[in-house]
Amino acid sequence: MSLIIEKYQNVYLNGSRFAFVYRKDGYVALYHSILINIVYGNSHLLTLFRKFAIPSTIVNVIGEYPEPDREEVLEAIEVLIQSGFLVDASFNEENLIQNIRDNISVEPTITELFLLPTDQCNFRCKYCHIMNSMPPPISSHLWKKIWLEGV
Repeated sequence: MSLIIEKYQNVYLNGSRFAFVYRKDGYVALYHSILINIVYGNSHLLTLFRKFAIPSTIVNVIGEYPEPDREEVLEAIEVLIQSGFLVDASFNEENLIQNIRDNISVEPTITELFLLPTDQCNFRCKYCHIMNSMPPPISSHLWKKIWLEGV
Protein backbone atom coordinates (compact mmCIF):
# COMPACT_ATOMS: atom_id res chain seq x y z
CA MET A 1 0.00 0.00 0.00
CA SER A 2 1.28 3.47 -0.88
CA LEU A 3 2.45 5.72 1.95
CA ILE A 4 0.07 8.46 0.85
CA ILE A 5 -2.89 6.07 0.98
CA GLU A 6 -1.78 4.84 4.41
CA LYS A 7 -1.50 8.38 5.73
CA TYR A 8 -4.77 9.64 4.24
CA GLN A 9 -6.75 6.39 4.00
CA ASN A 10 -9.70 7.54 6.12
CA VAL A 11 -9.22 11.29 5.67
CA TYR A 12 -11.74 13.22 3.64
CA LEU A 13 -9.95 15.70 1.40
CA ASN A 14 -11.32 18.60 -0.57
CA GLY A 15 -9.95 21.31 -2.81
CA SER A 16 -8.51 24.36 -1.11
CA ARG A 17 -10.71 27.42 -1.26
CA PHE A 18 -7.60 29.38 -2.24
CA ALA A 19 -7.00 27.29 -5.38
CA PHE A 20 -7.71 28.94 -8.70
CA VAL A 21 -7.76 27.32 -12.12
CA TYR A 22 -6.35 28.86 -15.28
CA ARG A 23 -6.75 27.14 -18.65
CA LYS A 24 -5.00 27.77 -21.93
CA ASP A 25 -4.51 25.66 -25.05
CA GLY A 26 -5.53 22.40 -23.37
CA TYR A 27 -3.26 22.96 -20.36
CA VAL A 28 -4.19 23.84 -16.82
CA ALA A 29 -2.43 25.81 -14.11
CA LEU A 30 -3.65 25.47 -10.55
CA TYR A 31 -2.63 28.51 -8.51
CA HIS A 32 -2.78 28.67 -4.71
CA SER A 33 -3.24 32.31 -3.77
CA ILE A 34 -1.99 32.00 -0.19
CA LEU A 35 0.90 29.57 -0.57
CA ILE A 36 1.81 31.00 -4.02
CA ASN A 37 2.15 27.47 -5.40
CA ILE A 38 1.51 26.55 -9.02
CA VAL A 39 0.92 23.09 -10.45
CA TYR A 40 0.73 22.64 -14.22
CA GLY A 41 -1.00 19.80 -16.02
CA ASN A 42 -3.51 18.84 -18.66
CA SER A 43 -7.28 18.48 -18.49
CA HIS A 44 -6.89 15.18 -16.59
CA LEU A 45 -5.35 17.09 -13.67
CA LEU A 46 -8.35 19.41 -13.57
CA THR A 47 -10.74 16.45 -13.70
CA LEU A 48 -8.89 14.85 -10.79
CA PHE A 49 -8.85 18.08 -8.78
CA ARG A 50 -12.59 18.55 -9.31
CA LYS A 51 -13.30 15.08 -7.93
CA PHE A 52 -12.44 16.62 -4.56
CA ALA A 53 -14.95 19.49 -4.90
CA ILE A 54 -17.06 17.44 -2.51
CA PRO A 55 -14.96 15.96 0.30
CA SER A 56 -13.81 12.47 -0.62
CA THR A 57 -11.16 9.97 0.36
CA ILE A 58 -8.22 9.06 -1.83
CA VAL A 59 -9.40 5.45 -1.89
CA ASN A 60 -12.81 6.49 -3.26
CA VAL A 61 -11.29 8.68 -5.97
CA ILE A 62 -8.62 6.15 -6.96
CA GLY A 63 -11.38 3.54 -7.26
CA GLU A 64 -12.92 5.55 -10.10
CA TYR A 65 -9.85 5.00 -12.30
CA PRO A 66 -8.81 1.85 -14.19
CA GLU A 67 -6.07 -0.19 -12.51
CA PRO A 68 -3.29 0.78 -14.99
CA ASP A 69 -3.84 4.51 -14.32
CA ARG A 70 -4.01 4.39 -10.53
CA GLU A 71 -0.29 4.79 -9.78
CA GLU A 72 -0.09 7.93 -11.92
CA VAL A 73 -3.28 9.32 -10.37
CA LEU A 74 -1.91 8.62 -6.92
CA GLU A 75 1.27 10.54 -7.74
CA ALA A 76 -0.82 13.50 -8.95
CA ILE A 77 -2.88 13.43 -5.73
CA GLU A 78 0.33 13.43 -3.70
CA VAL A 79 1.56 16.53 -5.57
CA LEU A 80 -1.80 18.25 -5.00
CA ILE A 81 -1.64 17.49 -1.27
CA GLN A 82 1.99 18.59 -0.88
CA SER A 83 1.29 21.82 -2.78
CA GLY A 84 -1.73 22.67 -0.61
CA PHE A 85 -4.39 22.22 -3.30
CA LEU A 86 -6.01 19.30 -1.46
CA VAL A 87 -6.57 19.71 2.26
CA ASP A 88 -8.19 17.75 5.04
CA ALA A 89 -11.90 18.64 4.87
CA SER A 90 -11.87 19.41 8.60
CA PHE A 91 -8.92 21.84 8.27
CA ASN A 92 -9.82 25.49 8.80
CA GLU A 93 -7.90 27.33 6.08
CA GLU A 94 -8.45 30.64 7.86
CA ASN A 95 -5.86 29.36 10.36
CA LEU A 96 -3.36 29.19 7.49
CA ILE A 97 -3.78 32.91 6.85
CA GLN A 98 -3.47 33.71 10.55
CA ASN A 99 -0.33 31.57 10.78
CA ILE A 100 1.24 33.48 7.88
CA ARG A 101 0.35 36.79 9.53
CA ASP A 102 1.82 35.62 12.84
CA ASN A 103 5.06 34.53 11.18
CA ILE A 104 5.77 37.79 9.37
CA SER A 105 8.80 38.77 11.37
CA VAL A 106 9.18 42.30 10.08
CA GLU A 107 7.04 45.17 11.23
CA PRO A 108 5.57 46.63 8.05
CA THR A 109 6.84 50.09 7.20
CA ILE A 110 5.77 52.52 4.54
CA THR A 111 8.28 50.96 2.16
CA GLU A 112 6.97 47.41 2.56
CA LEU A 113 3.76 45.84 1.42
CA PHE A 114 2.51 42.34 2.16
CA LEU A 115 -0.27 41.23 -0.17
CA LEU A 116 -2.54 38.33 0.67
CA PRO A 117 -4.93 37.97 -2.28
CA THR A 118 -8.47 37.04 -1.32
CA ASP A 119 -10.95 34.66 -2.91
CA GLN A 120 -12.29 37.62 -4.88
CA CYS A 121 -8.95 38.52 -6.51
CA ASN A 122 -8.91 37.84 -10.24
CA PHE A 123 -5.39 39.24 -10.85
CA ARG A 124 -6.81 41.68 -13.37
CA CYS A 125 -5.87 44.97 -11.67
CA LYS A 126 -4.06 47.27 -14.04
CA TYR A 127 -0.96 47.18 -11.85
CA CYS A 128 -0.90 43.39 -11.23
CA HIS A 129 2.24 41.54 -12.31
CA ILE A 130 1.30 38.17 -10.80
CA MET A 131 0.98 35.36 -13.32
CA ASN A 132 2.46 37.68 -16.00
CA SER A 133 -0.96 39.13 -16.65
CA MET A 134 0.45 41.72 -19.05
CA PRO A 135 3.24 41.78 -21.61
CA PRO A 136 6.34 43.67 -20.32
CA PRO A 137 6.03 46.77 -22.55
CA ILE A 138 2.45 47.35 -21.40
CA SER A 139 3.16 46.65 -17.73
CA SER A 140 6.17 49.02 -17.62
CA HIS A 141 4.14 51.74 -19.31
CA LEU A 142 1.29 51.24 -16.82
CA TRP A 143 3.67 51.31 -13.85
CA LYS A 144 5.07 54.64 -15.08
CA LYS A 145 1.54 55.98 -15.65
CA ILE A 146 0.36 54.84 -12.20
CA TRP A 147 3.44 56.33 -10.58
CA LEU A 148 2.94 59.68 -12.35
CA GLU A 149 -0.74 59.75 -11.39
CA GLY A 150 0.21 59.18 -7.77
CA VAL A 151 2.69 62.05 -7.70
